[in-house]
Amino acid sequence: YSFEPSIENFPAVLARSQKDHFVAENFGLGEWKHEEKFFFSKAGSRVADFGNSTAKIISLDEYVVEKKIPRIDFIKMDIEGSELDALKGATVSIMRWKPKLAISAYHKVEDIFTLVKYLKSIRPDYEFAFRHYAPDLRYETISQRIDTKQFLQKYHLRPKCPYLWELVLYAR
Repeated sequence: YSFEPSIENFPAVLARSQKDHFVAENFGLGEWKHEEKFFFSKAGSRVADFGNSTAKIISLDEYVVEKKIPRIDFIKMDIEGSELDALKGATVSIMRWKPKLAISAYHKVEDIFTLVKYLKSIRPDYEFAFRHYAPDLRYETISQRIDTKQFLQKYHLRPKCPYLWELVLYAR
């Protein structure tokens, strides 16, 4: 399943879905079903108050019920700062099935903390790791499992983390 809220980008996603045999939907994921202002850009389209169009949004939990999906095993999100809202809209599915996760955590400075904290609040048994992809390989890092409490205590007071380009949070 793939979700693309942009009317402009959806035809390319649909063509790819037909070739590679997956379901493509012309809406984004969020905390609940609604319409939202959406800023279209060829790179980095996103939900925004200054949007130049609108997008349909649905929660993953609502989508699972509507489509009668029997199970979710893996969730990957890179949704330009809406990751926490989409995770909140997937709470029931995450609690029920504990899917593996690959979630972008660099769009907002606080994401590196709030995403871990939120996921830990609904599934304390998740183990976390980060992968940091950088345009310059000198800064690429891979972490092993993290002691979440220690991580949050150590970095919570730091307002910015250097080189957050393409930081991905993995949970299992």
